[in-house]
Amino acid sequence: MGEAVGLVVDAVAGAGLSTVIDRQELHLVIDEAVTNAMEHGNGWDPGKKVAVVVSHTAGRLRIAIGDEGGGFRPDACMPAAGVLKDRGRGLPLMRHFCETFWNGKGNVVILYFALIEKPMASCAVRTP
Repeated sequence: MGEAVGLVVDAVAGAGLSTVIDRQELHLVIDEAVTNAMEHGNGWDPGKKVAVVVSHTAGRLRIAIGDEGGGFRPDACMPAAGVLKDRGRGLPLMRHFCETFWNGKGNVVILYFALIEKPMASCAVRTP
């Protein structure tokens, strides 16, 4: 799993995209979402898949992570303010580093990361 998450992070960098959070934080958030999909969604069933789809628009990176589970209600998984237990830190961590949304069923999380704006290269025509 760690290798797969690393490939996603490498693909983002390879596409020339930079998020406002650093590479390790991006890896951590994706790893949490994939782990949740494997553990809570698919119940560690090796016959079930987790899908990761990466895209971007102006200013935002979008990563959707889906599992084959029955879904859940993310609003029902909010810890009490200031309380962190040994488990259950994944959702607050994801919400800290990016915008998070779920599909209606609750088995696909969509993570939005702000991108660093890069100045446009000049398009001026040069004459010899």
